[in-house]
Amino acid sequence: MKRTFIITVLLMLSAFVMAQNTKKVAILETVDKENKVEYGVELQLRGYLTDAINRTPGYEGYDRVDMSSILG
Repeated sequence: MKRTFIITVLLMLSAFVMAQNTKKVAILETVDKENKVEYGVELQLRGYLTDAINRTPGYEGYDRVDMSSILG
C-alpha cells in the first residue's frame, strides 16, 4: 500500500513538472507579398500549422484569435 502511494505521488509530481515546461508559440498572420495565394488557403495553412504545433509534446500553438490566451 505504501509503495503504491509513493509511486502515485511520483507520477503526479512528474506530470506537474512536465506541465510547467509548455512552450507557447504564436502563429502570426500569413504574408503573401506577391498575392498569388487565395485567402482561404492562407487560413487553412495557419490552421494546419496550429494543429501541428499543438500535437507536438510540450508546445501550444495560438493563432490571432487566441492571442489573448497567450498573453494571459
